[in-house]
Amino acid sequence: MKKVFCEKVHYDYTYFSDEKEKTIKALKGVDLEINEGEFVSILGINGSGKSTLAKHLNGLYKPLRGVVYIDGINTSQDETIFEVRKYCGMIFQNPDNQIIGTIVEDDIAFGLENLGIKPSEIIKRINKSLEEVEMLEYKDKQPSMLSGGQKQRVSIAGVLAMEPKCIVFDEPTAMLDPVGRKKIMEIIKKLKDKGITIVLITHFMEEAIESDRIIVMNDGEVEMRGTPVEIFTQVEKIKSIGLEVPLCTEIAYKLKKRGITIKEDILTIEEMVGELCR
Repeated sequence: MKKVFCEKVHYDYTYFSDEKEKTIKALKGVDLEINEGEFVSILGINGSGKSTLAKHLNGLYKPLRGVVYIDGINTSQDETIFEVRKYCGMIFQNPDNQIIGTIVEDDIAFGLENLGIKPSEIIKRINKSLEEVEMLEYKDKQPSMLSGGQKQRVSIAGVLAMEPKCIVFDEPTAMLDPVGRKKIMEIIKKLKDKGITIVLITHFMEEAIESDRIIVMNDGEVEMRGTPVEIFTQVEKIKSIGLEVPLCTEIAYKLKKRGITIKEDILTIEEMVGELCR
């Protein structure tokens, strides 16, 4: 079932320079379909339109032209935007911009209180969501005392407490160290296993290979779409867009160019070791 559907989506940014109004065409007729429970990564260089597209998926932005449907709801209709955001939660790059409570559990309770959830149910959801991101022991802590990775996990808990069916992650690991990135990806994979639809905007190719499908954005348009293997084995095309491929794919590509017989569809260290040791 198609739960995220974009058709011919256009979006422009307008700004003033030298006292003249200028326009940047951020999205140029984007078509996108994501199935219920699917894990899709969206890649692209800075300015490609991937984050602009992400903000359309829970109604933060409305298309200039075209249409976005989330669970069958048109995101351009003001009267149903609340339902769109209940269905689709969003995690941003900087966790400090998402946390407003002075105590972790208060921060998670904020959204639930605005929904009019009963206090007894709020407590259950706080504990459940913090447990899912392995932060339950920190519920009485001040967010300012937490690491960047821990703050991001609190942000995820805040969204999980709202019980969304889809979560859009807009470069959630960009400001984290490798340990923090690994923990966030573990959580994302657990959520996918529970049937939550995942949309991940990322610059890290090693994160994208975990997804079911990859969308590559370039200059406001969808340049490529396919499975991680289908995308990353097109090494020359990926590089021409300004992106990299996973390290192991790069090694396999260079070995093959040297005449060494090796599979083209290597994405992980485990696959590389297995191929070299056969």
